[in-house]
Amino acid sequence: MSRRTLLIRLGLATLALAVLIGVCIAGYTAVDSRGVRLGPFWLYTWLMFALLSVALVPWRGARPLPGAPGVGVLVVGSYALVLAALSLAPLALVAPLRESGVVLVSMWGVFRLGERDGARLKLLGAGAVLAGVALLTTG
Repeated sequence: MSRRTLLIRLGLATLALAVLIGVCIAGYTAVDSRGVRLGPFWLYTWLMFALLSVALVPWRGARPLPGAPGVGVLVVGSYALVLAALSLAPLALVAPLRESGVVLVSMWGVFRLGERDGARLKLLGAGAVLAGVALLTTG
């Protein structure tokens, strides 16, 4: 197999994975939108955090990374705000803001944790998410 064929296949596999991730994000955003409208949003928020916390226990490390509690507070706050917004506004307006947690975590990793491998790519990705949110909400 030639190098060009390998690169094309790798590109198609990467594109397929990106589309699959997008479909998953759309799916859980729609589920969250429905969930917060079935009752008080705080109850749905609490239920989701309780279930996900139990599911993630097997993957917890021996000790937390430096700064992890701060990042956790930001991610939890971001998710709770998105759920509150989903209970008040149309899904199409709120869905782009859901990815704000990705931007916060990528910037935290580069600037606070010193992740230098792929830092430029992470920051470009965060910028692309922010640009996409701006385009979708203004336009």
